Amino acid sequence: MAALAYSLTVFLHEGTHALTCPLVGQQVQEFNAIYVDCGEGAGAANRIVAGSASLMNLVLGFLALLALRYTSNQSVIWRFGLWLFMLMNFLTGAGYWMFSGFANIGDWATVISGWQPAWAWRGGMALLGSVTFMGFVWFSLRELGKIIGGTEPELYGRAVKLGVISYLTAVAVVVVLGFFHPLGFLSLPVTAGLAAALGAMSPLLWMMFWFRAPIFNKTGGSSLIITRSWLAIVVAVIWLAIYIGIFGQTVHF
Repeated sequence: MAALAYSLTVFLHEGTHALTCPLVGQQVQEFNAIYVDCGEGAGAANRIVAGSASLMNLVLGFLALLALRYTSNQSVIWRFGLWLFMLMNFLTGAGYWMFSGFANIGDWATVISGWQPAWAWRGGMALLGSVTFMGFVWFSLRELGKIIGGTEPELYGRAVKLGVISYLTAVAVVVVLGFFHPLGFLSLPVTAGLAAALGAMSPLLWMMFWFRAPIFNKTGGSSLIITRSWLAIVVAVIWLAIYIGIFGQTVHF
């Protein structure tokens, strides 16, 4: 579920870039699992293409939230997958604001390029990104409490384990993709994609420790036990084969 959630999050992010290109008069040159080349562009067109994807991630996060709220009768593995997809989209959307604000690189650095005073735009974006990033972590823990139940210490131990496994899986998806990437594992697209996974998904390593706080009500009932689902495994294997084997090799236009 973590592999599905993260690969779909990245794929839909890049897909939004690709769909936005022709809308602003640009032509998609290359579509890869972790980047899109829209060719030469300038001004407002570049800003729209650059900023569109992370905004779409936020939209997808809210759509996943709605789906999560209306699928209470689904199996726990698919609900947890929806929760992961929601969280990963929220972290990706807000993470771009925070990362571009602090480091002055990435999609939103392109959006605010040339705007003055530069320090104010970067500082404001870094602040906005940091606040929304942490806010989404807090909100996602509230939603997790509606799925997971049980008693201490098993409840928290299981939550931490699921978070760590999900984080390592998300990173592993990019690592595997990097070995098959036509530009090589150490190429800029792969290292940038790996840095994004390591940084933006990092809350999965530590957010579950916050879950002990009484503010996060655990109303899910039983413990969140993920049992083997061959349907989920088959879907993940097929999708990852397409994601890495086709889009990871780059589609040229």
